[in-house]
Amino acid sequence: MIRTSEVLAARCAADGEFRLASRYWNGGLRLVMGDHVVAVMVTEGAVSAGDPGEGEGVVTLTGSADLWDCLLAPVPAPYFHDVAPAQALGLVRSGPELTYWQYSPAIQRAVELLRDDPTGAGGGPAHLGTSARAPRSRTSGIEAETGEVRGRPVGGARADQPAVGFDSPVEGSDPESLLGFWDPQVSNETKARMMQGLTSPTSPEALREETIQTYAAGWPPAFLGDLRYYMVEFDLRERAADIDTAQVGVDILSGEYDYSASPAMGRAAHDAIAGSTFAEMKGLGHFPMSEDPEAFLVHLLPVLDAIAAGR
Repeated sequence: MIRTSEVLAARCAADGEFRLASRYWNGGLRLVMGDHVVAVMVTEGAVSAGDPGEGEGVVTLTGSADLWDCLLAPVPAPYFHDVAPAQALGLVRSGPELTYWQYSPAIQRAVELLRDDPTGAGGGPAHLGTSARAPRSRTSGIEAETGEVRGRPVGGARADQPAVGFDSPVEGSDPESLLGFWDPQVSNETKARMMQGLTSPTSPEALREETIQTYAAGWPPAFLGDLRYYMVEFDLRERAADIDTAQVGVDILSGEYDYSASPAMGRAAHDAIAGSTFAEMKGLGHFPMSEDPEAFLVHLLPVLDAIAAGR
């Protein structure tokens, strides 16, 4: 387990995705792991090892050594698979807010590059799609199945607390949580990275990339309006109990890695809606039908069978 500034700088410099995402960045990234600091300086995307301090353009992610062990595990547990939900579990972000949003794709990629390789070969990020489970044939013709972890939160989703020693994970929502969706200085590249963090790290990379392409190509105000509606303008919690499942069935499927609509939220909805059903989809995220359709069918088909049988 090698976590040094020199290793991070070398991996970032050799990675095309990081170089593309950091191409205009002037500043740096500091990863504070308990008493240990891994840091790089960035100048127009060029990376060098060293602590840039906490000046302009520098983002710092601070957490305990145990928390970083969870973040950098070969197959991270929910919600340690991405920097965004990890901030509800003890990871602290500091530095210029706009810089974080502009370069969150590069920041998340840097964390991935430091992640342990589950094959034991070392030298880069975990390829979770091939190592976490055996590859499967697909009718789509897409063969690449190397998973990665990406994203950024879209609001005040509550994160489930895993068995990793954190007693009181908290999360909140404030106006700054939508900065990356409306500021003209933040590109659609960032929006796509945010949504990548809602997919499971064990879903095939090619299908995850296809899923987030929609967000990279979308009209920014449309996405902002969608989020504002579900975060601010409409709250179903007060009316959920009025749903008559004798008239319309309600079957709730929640992805294990989905921190924006977590299994805890799914269970709460199930409890509020008499006659509904609930199931947690292990190993899936927010977009199961597109990020891993074969795994999704395992959960969907029993629901369809029950509907066809008249329950």
